[in-house]
Amino acid sequence: MEYRGFLFTKVEFRDFDIVVPFVCTCCGWCCEHYLPRFTESEVLRIAEDAHRQCDDTLRQYLEGYEKKRHGRDVSCIFLLANGLCGIHDHPLRPEVCRLYPFSFRDGDERCPPFRNHRRIVAALTANAGALELYDSS
Repeated sequence: MEYRGFLFTKVEFRDFDIVVPFVCTCCGWCCEHYLPRFTESEVLRIAEDAHRQCDDTLRQYLEGYEKKRHGRDVSCIFLLANGLCGIHDHPLRPEVCRLYPFSFRDGDERCPPFRNHRRIVAALTANAGALELYDSS
């Protein structure tokens, strides 16, 4: 398993702190179920950088985003056939993606690695008198 980021939850106790890293397993779940917001210029720039047909990529994005606006679950247009993010290292990758699953209010419990992360934090804080919890978002 490859560590892909620096997301974490910090548990502060009276005499010490514990940092619990979030370990993304690169399962692609987030990209399969979430289409982030891009500007048209961002979509075109990313498409050009990825050597994709710009007009088709923009059309796919706009169609997908319209479905999302109507409450449908839509995959990101930059999700690759192998289930990985096609823009993971691109400078225009949205912050909501960089911080996922912490970019949602209390995290996204639908993300399998995040559920494991929360179980670890819960075990550390159960009856332990933790004073504060912070996450990396």
